Amino acid sequence: MCLIIYSPDGHIPRKHLKRGLESNPDGWGYMYAEAGEIVIRKGMTPKEFWAVWKVDRPAGPVVWHARIGTHGAKGVDN
Repeated sequence: MCLIIYSPDGHIPRKHLKRGLESNPDGWGYMYAEAGEIVIRKGMTPKEFWAVWKVDRPAGPVVWHARIGTHGAKGVDN
């Protein structure tokens, strides 16, 4: 199962991200546009997420995803 959040302005409340990572602990990812390119970030741990999110701070549309594994490998490739 997965949790996907879309925000048209890049703002997703911290409490929603924290809860999503806690409830879906098997990987995360997000994407946003910057300078005409799609930026994709993904990782496995909340610690990785917060470090990257703090630097990126998307200012426009962003799609955020957290995963709880139900089958298949657990890793950034899945």
